[in-house]
Amino acid sequence: MPKLILGILFKLDLRSLLIARLVAKGFYHLATTTFFIGAPSPLSNKSIIAFKFSEICPTIDSSTQAKLNFSQNNTIGWVVKIKDHNELSSLQTFLFDPSNKKVIDNIEVLDCKELSINRNTAGILNTLLLASFSGNQRRIPQLNGIILGNIIESCILILPDSFNHNTNLTIGHVLDGKALEIIGLANNLSTFSIGNIEKNASFKLSATLNNLSSLTMGYLQPDSTSILPKVLDSLTALTVECYNHPSLFELPCALNNLTILTIGRVNSSDNTVIKLPDSLNNLTTLTIEYIDHSGNTVIKLPDSLNNLRNLRIGCFYNKITSRTIVQLPKSLDNLTNLFIGRAFGAYPNAINLPNALNNLETFSIGNISDINLPNSLNKLTMLSIACVNSDLKLSNALHNLKTIYINKIGYKTIEITDVLANLEILNIRSIRSGGDLKLSSSLNNLTTLAITDIDGATIVLPELKNLMTLIYRKPLCCSNAKMSSIDTAKFTA
Repeated sequence: MPKLILGILFKLDLRSLLIARLVAKGFYHLATTTFFIGAPSPLSNKSIIAFKFSEICPTIDSSTQAKLNFSQNNTIGWVVKIKDHNELSSLQTFLFDPSNKKVIDNIEVLDCKELSINRNTAGILNTLLLASFSGNQRRIPQLNGIILGNIIESCILILPDSFNHNTNLTIGHVLDGKALEIIGLANNLSTFSIGNIEKNASFKLSATLNNLSSLTMGYLQPDSTSILPKVLDSLTALTVECYNHPSLFELPCALNNLTILTIGRVNSSDNTVIKLPDSLNNLTTLTIEYIDHSGNTVIKLPDSLNNLRNLRIGCFYNKITSRTIVQLPKSLDNLTNLFIGRAFGAYPNAINLPNALNNLETFSIGNISDINLPNSLNKLTMLSIACVNSDLKLSNALHNLKTIYINKIGYKTIEITDVLANLEILNIRSIRSGGDLKLSSSLNNLTTLAITDIDGATIVLPELKNLMTLIYRKPLCCSNAKMSSIDTAKFTA
């Protein structure tokens, strides 16, 4: 590459001028990354033709983003941008010209996100990739990222068997009514991302992907079909941005090494049971951000989640049924962090927790009336509640609790008794008129008490011997909030 730069700047030979012309037209982009400390970059004084390379690849649209991780930080890389069919054909000719080897050796990314994929385009891509990565040869040895545009015609893509070990593939949306099938033996493909599978569209991943570690799928629209291989044992992270039922989609039955499963949204309007496979015995983090539930759909988690440590179930909307929406396993002994968002609708009682959560350390919950706290929470140190809309008396099981955050107490009573002897921080954002807070005088470890907004509520505070910080703000529009049994000046930090 330094010879190429010198050729452009000094020798002015025909080949160097041709490449400079391609750079100027945007067909090729020079990209530099940081060299090791103390080593000067050959392009350090040539900022006009040097571009800082970003590790975040261009996005297909706002709903689909992917990151390409580059393993080498001391090389000059080329990003080749392909915008139309003619440029793709030109690239194919360029790659098979032996005189271009020094340039080809430094290509890192094929950026074809603006290129819509039809049958003809898919044919050229298949020929290019198979010829460039067949057997033991890697015609583009540094290639570790391919970005393709939307699928506008039904087609088949063939993945070659000799990608680099960390190759990443990103594909846009499969448009309405179109079909995409991916076949081939791509053992070194590590990250794969595809956009939305639109209504009546289909996506089938038939390729052998023995080293695929991360898979991301966009919105699976109603009446779409998405078929994954039965076995993806190397997969460690799987993300589905939105699952709309009814759509044909099942998780692989063999996900023995999956540790992170993220489902952005589940939309359902009929009666069905959505089951996660039993092979999730190594899953440590499960996230379901939003559940829109207008039928009798049940999301059933398997009893094999023995290693689950982080569980997040976001907001859920339960419109017409009192049936449980999410069925948790009978035991979650290794769970340390639990988040359950707010429930909306006529029948908010939607999740039943296991009786024993012996290792739970942090628990965040939306409406306290939606959940019955388990009897065994011996290691819980942090409890966060969005809204207390039923009387709450915390039990003996919370004797190790150190921090409580409450967003709002509305028209109900919350009693902090002497069983919470280890409580250090109590932070309440709002207490509405009719709400009531009662604190025990035995809270000897309480050092910080914050009550931001008191709207006509009655607060009875005993003498708290070790209280160091009291934050108390009475709203300007209310004059009937009152504090009794406490000298506020005494406790103001």
